[in-house]
Amino acid sequence: MNAGEDVSDGAFSAPGSPPQAVILSPKEGATAQMGKLVILEGFGLDPDEGTIRGDALRWTSDRDGFLGAGDELLLHDLSPGQHRLTLEVTDGDGMKAASSVIISITDDSNRLLYLPVIVR
Repeated sequence: MNAGEDVSDGAFSAPGSPPQAVILSPKEGATAQMGKLVILEGFGLDPDEGTIRGDALRWTSDRDGFLGAGDELLLHDLSPGQHRLTLEVTDGDGMKAASSVIISITDDSNRLLYLPVIVR
């Protein structure tokens, strides 16, 4: 419960509360093949503003850098390896919060393909 009291005649203001970043997808530990679709989905929650969506959400990867802005990104081009994907949320007061998950992108292009040999 938020409560306040003014016992003076002077003006005062209460500082805003920071938002919370929520990642819905991908889940921690998820694995995807290189070139396949990876969906990043999330939102922000702010006690003062409610749900935060759109350009106030920024996605980054510790391998590939800035990925885009918005509450949903569809990616096909994540590089192979382990990624720490971070969602950063900025509220209307400029306060920020972040949440991260670690996923793996596998590169199966180096895998050998064995075909049967037919001899006549």
